[in-house]
Amino acid sequence: MKQYISGIVCSADSLMAENAEKARTGQLPLADVMELLDMILKEDQQAENELSGKLSVLEKELAEISERLGKARELEAAAKQLELAERSRLEKQDALAAADAQLFIVKERQLRRESAERELTLLESMLPQYEQLNAMQTELKDAEKKCHEEEEHAVRTEAELERKTRLQAERKESLKLLESAGEQKQLLLREKDLLQQKLSQVKELAGISALYNENFEQLQKQQSVFMTYQQRADEAQEQYTKMNRAFLSEQAGILAQTLEAGKPCPVCGSSDHPHPAAASAEAPTEAQLERAKKEMGEAADNAAEASRTASQLKGTVDTQLQNLRQRAELLFESAHTDNLSEKVTALQKELNHQIKDAEEKLKKEEENLQKKQTLEKQLSEGEQLAESLQKELFECRQQLAAAKSHQEALKKQTGELEANLPHATRREALQAQTKLHQYIENLRKELEDAEKHFHSCQNALTEAEGRIAQLKSQLEGAQQYSVEGEESRRREASAEKEILQGQLQKARTRITTNETAKVNIEKTAGQLAQLEEQWTWVKALSNTANGNIAGKEKIMLETYIQMTYFDRIIIRANRRLLSMTGGQYELVRRQVAENNRSQSGLELDVIDHYNGTQRSVKTLSGGESFKASLSLALGLSDEVQSSAGGIRLDTMFVDEGFGSLDEESLRQAISTLAGLSDGNRLVGIISHVSELKEKIDRQVTVRREKTGGSRVEIHI
Repeated sequence: MKQYISGIVCSADSLMAENAEKARTGQLPLADVMELLDMILKEDQQAENELSGKLSVLEKELAEISERLGKARELEAAAKQLELAERSRLEKQDALAAADAQLFIVKERQLRRESAERELTLLESMLPQYEQLNAMQTELKDAEKKCHEEEEHAVRTEAELERKTRLQAERKESLKLLESAGEQKQLLLREKDLLQQKLSQVKELAGISALYNENFEQLQKQQSVFMTYQQRADEAQEQYTKMNRAFLSEQAGILAQTLEAGKPCPVCGSSDHPHPAAASAEAPTEAQLERAKKEMGEAADNAAEASRTASQLKGTVDTQLQNLRQRAELLFESAHTDNLSEKVTALQKELNHQIKDAEEKLKKEEENLQKKQTLEKQLSEGEQLAESLQKELFECRQQLAAAKSHQEALKKQTGELEANLPHATRREALQAQTKLHQYIENLRKELEDAEKHFHSCQNALTEAEGRIAQLKSQLEGAQQYSVEGEESRRREASAEKEILQGQLQKARTRITTNETAKVNIEKTAGQLAQLEEQWTWVKALSNTANGNIAGKEKIMLETYIQMTYFDRIIIRANRRLLSMTGGQYELVRRQVAENNRSQSGLELDVIDHYNGTQRSVKTLSGGESFKASLSLALGLSDEVQSSAGGIRLDTMFVDEGFGSLDEESLRQAISTLAGLSDGNRLVGIISHVSELKEKIDRQVTVRREKTGGSRVEIHI
């Protein structure tokens, strides 16, 4: 608001200028400032109206001066124009006389145009003959070109015929060398097929040999497995026989183990058992015997299964060996399979070489046969082409003779037509036509321009005489004004107008500025009142929430909420404290603060039920404080588990504090902690009190070593 008030403006010669300065410096109250603003605005608005009226009168006067000045300048200009117009009339009279003389000369030259027009008519009548000449010349060039082309065609055809004749002779010589081509093709194909069949048999033998070797190796492995299982079966049977013999021998001792005093013996029926038989230490039990029997059966089954698998593989290997020997005998004329792999590899290599050799011969034979067939086809086609070339050469020579005859006739006709025409070519005739057209057009345009110039001079002279008459009429009887006087009066009025406009602009600027300041001051004053009202109730709410209300206890909102939870924790803590103190002490939250200057609400007192007094917890002894602290910790644990669903505090460590307890208090504290332990909680005690060692069985003892460091012992 101070910023807006400092922006108030006032005219320096105004009676309110002094008060405006006081307002800007903050010496006036807000109500006086608003009243002063209204007075300044009213004064400036009156000044604006007066200045606007004066400015309107002055602008009207300037308009009248401008009108008189315009008329004075018009008359002055008209006098000058009259002088110029009279001078221009003399010039136009001279120009008209010159134009008349030039027109006479041009009319004399128009006789030449008639002669040129007759010459042009004759030339245009002969133009179609130039077109005929052009056509004949073009046809003659085409005829000459055709003769040249036919001569070249005949030469090319004759040369091609000679080349084809030589090529046919060469093909016949080559064909004689290939007369026997293709005769060995079937024999070579048969040889190749036999070699490939034998190679397939060798590959099959190699596959059977590889399969036989693989199965033979598996047979050896399976026989080894069978021997292992058979040995295990024999050992299991021997073990079972031995255990069974021992079991039968020790039945009396085993039966004696089941005898009970006062119950009859299952063998003799006596209820007394003075000398029961003792079981041998090596005698197996019935369960051990059954287990040994089961192991013997499993070992026998494994051996039988391995035997069956080995027998099947043996049959397969024997069959494959017989097949292998039969195929080896067919290929190598021997049934022995010794070094069979080396024989097969060598035979495969030899057969591949023979097949490759046969394929190369077959390829060569096929190439020769293909060459023979190609030459035969080329000979046939060459004979047809030679006949065609001979026919083409004959026709070409006939066309050449006809073209030369036509060319000579065209030359004769073209020469006769060129002799009858005045120009050698149609292009020269057209150029001559263009020149005649241009010459005739120039003469026509020269006459037209001369006539046009003559009439223009006549019209210009007439206009000049009319302009002179008009200016004389304008100057006669017109009111006379002084240009210099009107200019002087206009300058004075313009200067006065400029001063009035400046004063008016200043007044309007002050009005705009002060109106803006007034609006902003009123708006800001409203905002200030609103903020003051809001601050009043927000401060009251803040004092209440922060415990700062005068004359009342200093309890913050956070403390107020905590008091509720604290009361619930104290209730749960008192259950433990009453138990540990034999019903002497009970905790209670202090309801009345010691003073109204400091924060309060969470102070603790203790009720002594032995003497009925209530005092601060600060008066408790060390041992009593330990009990109270332990009770509050347990109360907090119970409250957390009760109010926060799903949370359990199953572990608790108590560090020191037991040394300050007497024997009875120590007993009560241990009893309370033991009750927690029985409720499925783990309670750990960290202490140096030796009495605790006797009452706590599970311990982690830490002892310091003389050599440095510590040693840990665990007692469970």
